[in-house]
Amino acid sequence: MTMRPASVFLVFLAVAAVSAQPAQGVLRIKVTLANDAQVPTPIRRHALLISNEPPTAEPRQIFTGADGTAMLRLRPGSYIVESDSPVAFGGRAYLWRQEVEIVAGRDFNLDLTVDNAEIVPLSALTSPTPGSGAPDEPTFGMHQETVVTVWSPTARASGFLVDSRGLIAADGRAVGAATVVEVQLSPTVKVPANVLTGPTRDVAILRVDPSVVATRPVLSLACPPARATALDDGVAIVRITVPQICEALATSLPLLPGAAPPAATRLPVDPTRPYPTSALESTARGTTPTAAVPVISSSDFDVAFVTPPMVHRGRQRAGWTGGPPSGRSPEAEERLGRLTEFGAWSEYFASLPAVLVVRATPKMVESFWKRLGREAARTQGAVLPAFKDFKSSFRHMRATCGGVEVTPIHPFVLEHRLNEKNVIREGLFVFDADAIGPHCETVTLSLYSDAQPERADTITLTRTLVDRLWNDFASYR
Repeated sequence: MTMRPASVFLVFLAVAAVSAQPAQGVLRIKVTLANDAQVPTPIRRHALLISNEPPTAEPRQIFTGADGTAMLRLRPGSYIVESDSPVAFGGRAYLWRQEVEIVAGRDFNLDLTVDNAEIVPLSALTSPTPGSGAPDEPTFGMHQETVVTVWSPTARASGFLVDSRGLIAADGRAVGAATVVEVQLSPTVKVPANVLTGPTRDVAILRVDPSVVATRPVLSLACPPARATALDDGVAIVRITVPQICEALATSLPLLPGAAPPAATRLPVDPTRPYPTSALESTARGTTPTAAVPVISSSDFDVAFVTPPMVHRGRQRAGWTGGPPSGRSPEAEERLGRLTEFGAWSEYFASLPAVLVVRATPKMVESFWKRLGREAARTQGAVLPAFKDFKSSFRHMRATCGGVEVTPIHPFVLEHRLNEKNVIREGLFVFDADAIGPHCETVTLSLYSDAQPERADTITLTRTLVDRLWNDFASYR
């Protein structure tokens, strides 16, 4: 289909805007404190403020992940990295303030430890702000060890262990319509969790096997709360949701006797080592790997295979899409984004984790009635372009290596709202770098759509493609 002049102009402006952006540097932050045994412990969900020096705008707030790390891209210049509030650990409270210098095209690693921390009184955590309400309500700093990371197909959020029977409270909007999610307890431990409450609630109650949280403290809640909590109390995250948590717990507790908790199966976790920067720099010079993102098609989906060097190259080349859009119109391609852009999951991929991404995008087709209407118009002398819609939405995918199912690190989903009623979903499955390779006799993908949830749309990867994906991680290995 021929691109309309207006579309060409819009694409030109988008490419020009990307091309005009100055080169950036990468700031990698790691927050760790030593426990009583002097073992480094990552500090999860620590809020940090990033501001340029001298300040010209409001500070940007970021949070460390389950592994105590955070990453962001910044323009060259001087910046201040500081704690938004103190963090309690081992009977003390710590906060940090460091100045960093970002250079274009380079990484800056900032380790926040006890050596560069300021130790402040614990009262800085436990004392409520003036007019904030009862002093015995819980604060985030006092209960950091109750915090876990919750991964749903569409979002990442924090959760709080609220019952020793394995019950965890999390943001219901982040959990969405999922019935099973993943709960990460540490950088190396992630387990499945059942969702006990419905998707319409502000708070979702999750359930993990009690044995995996047996040694963790439980967030102490007074249910029902003594009073309704005002939104401006703000001493801590949990303060504004205690009534909702109590309500969700009351609904969930009667469900426990009738259902067993999920197994304490350990799920794959994100790699702890980053992809080597030197290999990415050689990619920018065009020495490796092959340029385009490989795309193969099934009857219902276009499936792209994305590695860190491919993402890096895509960012270096404004407007690069990894090859022809396989029949999608420019407007549809713009809606769904480039193959190396990840929408709501962009923050996860910003640090180029050493993972293989399998992206399943629904194909576009023209319905019988639309094609009939277009043919009728053609008989009257009007030549119209094909009116294509997405064939169906992505539902699920299974990958096998030599006939054995491979569990993804994350079964992400990208949601694209086409209009008020219709949402199209892409699959964005994240696999370990060694999950698919020459050791697999065959690699197959079974894709399921909303239109036919019981029928698998199966494709088999060629040996050439498997070898190419494997070789893209040679520098990492």
